[in-house]
Amino acid sequence: FERLMAGGESGKVIVPGKPDESRLWRLVNADDTPVMPQGNMARITRKWHGDLRTWITEGAKFDGSDAKRPLAELIPTPEQIQA
Repeated sequence: FERLMAGGESGKVIVPGKPDESRLWRLVNADDTPVMPQGNMARITRKWHGDLRTWITEGAKFDGSDAKRPLAELIPTPEQIQA
């Protein structure tokens, strides 16, 4: 989360409270290229799309236990999802 919020060479990825100024939102919303997620296999749901905008609009706050933990570790495995 901290790395995501720090941004990169091209600037901020997420601007809390301002989805239209957030690169992540512009990519997911197809306002910028490359569009995310890429390809037909990686479509996101309408709910996830709306939830992302709401999260950014409401300040993009971290609600976990460790803001330094890699985000990839927060994604449940197929086994965890099935359980």
